[in-house]
Amino acid sequence: FLFLIVSDMSRGITCLLLCLIGLCVALPSATFNREPSVNVLQNHQPKNVEDAFYVVGALQALHVEPKEKTAFCNLANEELSNASDIKSIYFATFVAEDLNCAKRANEKVAALVFKTPSYETTEELFYGTMAAFRLRSRKHLSFEPKKFHSVLESFSDLTAVDGTVKNSMGDARGTLYHSGLAYQASSVIAEAGGLSSDQELVLSIFKENVESLLELYTETDDGVVFVDNDDSRASLRTTNSLIQGAFDMLDDLDVLIEAEVLDDVTSHMLANAPHGDIREIYYFAHLMSLITSGKVPTTHVVALDKTSYSSSIKNDGNVVIAVTDLMGGVVRDLNVFLMKASSFADDSVVYSNQQLTKVNDREYSFNFFTSKPPQGFYYLEFGVQAGKNAPIRTTFRTIKVVTSVSVGTVTANVIDTSDKEIVQTSSAQSGKQFTPLKATYFNSLLFQFTIKNQATNKPTRIQQAFIRFEGADSEASFPAQWTGEGYSLALDMKDVGRDLSFLTGEYSMYLIIGDAFIDNSSVSKLGTVTVNFPPSLEVKAHESVYDEKPEIAHTFRVPDKRPSESVSFAFTIAVLCPVVILFFGFIATGINIKFPSGLGFIFSILFLACIYGIFATYAGFWLGQYNMFQTLKSVGVLSIGAFFFGNRALRYKGASRKASEEHAKSE
Repeated sequence: FLFLIVSDMSRGITCLLLCLIGLCVALPSATFNREPSVNVLQNHQPKNVEDAFYVVGALQALHVEPKEKTAFCNLANEELSNASDIKSIYFATFVAEDLNCAKRANEKVAALVFKTPSYETTEELFYGTMAAFRLRSRKHLSFEPKKFHSVLESFSDLTAVDGTVKNSMGDARGTLYHSGLAYQASSVIAEAGGLSSDQELVLSIFKENVESLLELYTETDDGVVFVDNDDSRASLRTTNSLIQGAFDMLDDLDVLIEAEVLDDVTSHMLANAPHGDIREIYYFAHLMSLITSGKVPTTHVVALDKTSYSSSIKNDGNVVIAVTDLMGGVVRDLNVFLMKASSFADDSVVYSNQQLTKVNDREYSFNFFTSKPPQGFYYLEFGVQAGKNAPIRTTFRTIKVVTSVSVGTVTANVIDTSDKEIVQTSSAQSGKQFTPLKATYFNSLLFQFTIKNQATNKPTRIQQAFIRFEGADSEASFPAQWTGEGYSLALDMKDVGRDLSFLTGEYSMYLIIGDAFIDNSSVSKLGTVTVNFPPSLEVKAHESVYDEKPEIAHTFRVPDKRPSESVSFAFTIAVLCPVVILFFGFIATGINIKFPSGLGFIFSILFLACIYGIFATYAGFWLGQYNMFQTLKSVGVLSIGAFFFGNRALRYKGASRKASEEHAKSE
């Protein structure tokens, strides 16, 4: 029951956000459960060698053998026999080598691998280099390492101004993902030895670039992650590539440790562990394998058993934290400290520099309520030291201290506003109701009550305390004011009436208390009050948009079977006008009907048929057989026919007349 008073609005919203978000810095707060990922990988049916690569690689990183080992081997060896492209060879080589079923590279594979220095993209250079040196390490391919030294120069040419590596020369800028690929391939070449001074210089530049690229991380609520071109969907791929490249390239991994990049990356990974997409699981598993490889100090998981503690419950202030490795294993020779505990409200320090008591191999504890902290949020800074001389690695957690409250006697007085005389008084203990009250427009109500902290039995101030009036047709809530020792609420019925629409009747009264730091917020009924307002002041209820409206009964106008008389008369006149004109034309020119022979005769008959058809259509409209739309459609079709046949008939008649005139001249 959270009704924020305006003065406490910002504080309440801030507290609510902290409850939802929490605080996690540096060391992660949860271990990794690999079972869901393993189940997805074991049940996946690979469609091609690329799928097989991600499944086998992820299972190997999780230290699990694939169930369909033979099928994966057959798929990889078949692809190596075909040797279609360098990318497929890379996938197939690693699948076959990881499962110990690889054979010596055939001529097709060797030809594509040895062609690597001539490739133009970072990805192809990476695939070819990694496949070649993997085959060489298992003695499945023989060559001199210097054959690949020019790859370093290719990577150098592909390096952008900001230190990132582009995939091709045509790209406008480099990416962290391709930078990681270049660094991994470069480190493999460097391990084989025999580099020239120029090539050593290229490697030193790459190492400097790695340190600057590690600062290009993106912060999230869960930690940090590396993202290319704001595409968070490929963040695991990018992070895995760059961190793997940094591991392989850097001689001194303190760059990673001191910047706390690994701890923050691990925090983000554990909070967003994938369980569905095999590629995401592959990148995630490889990152976990890197962090737990022993090349860097163990990342400790610091987990609180709970984050909310009640000061009203005996022994509830015992804060227990579990410190383990990422897989939940025991970490030996640990010292755990509470570096500082401070209040969120005023930054006051409650504890500092206290060593926690070891409960067992994983858990450490201390009593937070020894200093009797008030309710609120607290920052806890923990320090973890793995060994006496090891540095202390710190992390922050947020806890909330809550309490239970009790409501004392509630007193309600009905006061005459003219002489301030108490007309009626009533009181009730917590959980009970006082006798019904009566009030009028000329009275005021005064409520007084105390809220006590059950842990200290002293009056306490909470964020929300309201008296609510609820009637049959109106309701309103009013905030009580803190007086220093309790709460008081004075209500003039003239002012209350406006909120209640001056509706006379019986109202139920409720006491509402709520706070982000109490665990027993409540709404309790205090009793009833009958209020009489002058009828003339009653506010008529506004019509609600949600009220049911009467059903609308409407009959659309039935169209007339025939148009009106004026329209019919005008249309008839328009139809008869051509007939009248034709009649007077015959009188003026005389009637000379002569049909041509041959095709001219046929076109003439068809022309006259169309004309008669038009007249018949008009007659049908006039007699009510057709409506206006049917009539216009029929007339339109017949008019086209009349135009065509009339044109043809006139053309034949003209030709016949011209032939007759020429014949007459010749005679």
